[in-house]
Amino acid sequence: MDKRNQLKDLVAERDALKATDWSAHPLNTGYLEALTAAFKEMAPRRKAKNDVAWLRGELGSQGDAIFEEWAAKARLAREEVDSRLKALKEEITELCEDLEPQPGGTDVILSTHWPHHTQTAAEKYGMAEAEIRVQVAEEHGLTAWVETVTHREHYKHFTVHAKVADPVADSVIMDHKHLTVKDWLKATWGRGVNPRVFNPFLPHGLEEQLGVDYFGKDVTP
Repeated sequence: MDKRNQLKDLVAERDALKATDWSAHPLNTGYLEALTAAFKEMAPRRKAKNDVAWLRGELGSQGDAIFEEWAAKARLAREEVDSRLKALKEEITELCEDLEPQPGGTDVILSTHWPHHTQTAAEKYGMAEAEIRVQVAEEHGLTAWVETVTHREHYKHFTVHAKVADPVADSVIMDHKHLTVKDWLKATWGRGVNPRVFNPFLPHGLEEQLGVDYFGKDVTP
């Protein structure tokens, strides 16, 4: 199996695990059946309600013990899912490092960006984020653009589109493509926006350290 198809299989598994409906999980049925069986054994002449809270209350300490048993099983099931999701994330990241998106004829949405309302130029910051994602997509060989969506309340958001060969594989690959820190600083300052609005934890003096001025240009020694 080639790496792109392998990636699609991993993504499908990840998405299925993320969509797990714990409220309809077989463990819930098993818990109800265990309570019902215990109640019928305790009170064979009485009719059991199809209600876990009622059954647990009727069973008293035995109901509490059954609850703890099945709660432990549920925790284990969730831990197994979380562990597999973590492993899948690592496998997907590793694969994407070796893959490039392929241009094609399918329009996909790569990302959506909203105004930063902590800033006076809120929409400018949202547009800058979107334009930087377009820059990244173009650097990886895709045709990309920003769609500005205006809402009835007169605010806007910005959607980044690209033309790709495979909407699943190429979207995930692009999720793992980013600018270097230096190029990102150049891209933000070059658009007249402060990168620390996006990442307030950036150390001051980083621009000087990496040789970038506050207009997004390289500093010549």
